[in-house]
Amino acid sequence: MRLIVTFFLASLAIAPIGPARAGPDESNSAAPDRYTLRETANGWLRLDRETGLVSLCRAKYGGWICAPVPDATQVYEAEAKALQEERDRLKARVSQLEARLEAAGGNAPGDTEANDPNETAPPKAAPAQPLITPEEERELDRFMAFSERAMRRFFGMVKMLRREFDDRI
Repeated sequence: MRLIVTFFLASLAIAPIGPARAGPDESNSAAPDRYTLRETANGWLRLDRETGLVSLCRAKYGGWICAPVPDATQVYEAEAKALQEERDRLKARVSQLEARLEAAGGNAPGDTEANDPNETAPPKAAPAQPLITPEEERELDRFMAFSERAMRRFFGMVKMLRREFDDRI
């Protein structure tokens, strides 16, 4: 069985995967040392020595499936590019909002008039009613006491089981 798997993997290494390319210098026979295979815990890594593409090959659905392994540098550069685009988009949006604020007669954040320390703050709203009633607070206290007792019992049981396990070893 191992011989059959080895033969199959060797044939995978020689046969190109993907659409056939047309061209004058391309032929259906690949160089015998074009691919390198390495066994891993998850399958086989296949390195294409001509292109540098690394693929992870796995036995699935009665055949072999090879998927390209993402290049860490490409992933990093793509993320950096996406963040740069988002930063540029946010800068443009801030500029739009500052322009709208100035057009409406307000002060832009960089203006010194808006940061005048002598300017009075807007009046504060009246204090809101409490979020919970006294009865709800009592029920919450009962629940918290119950939760505390349950957690203490649980951790006590864990401690006891740990001691029993350590004694067995």
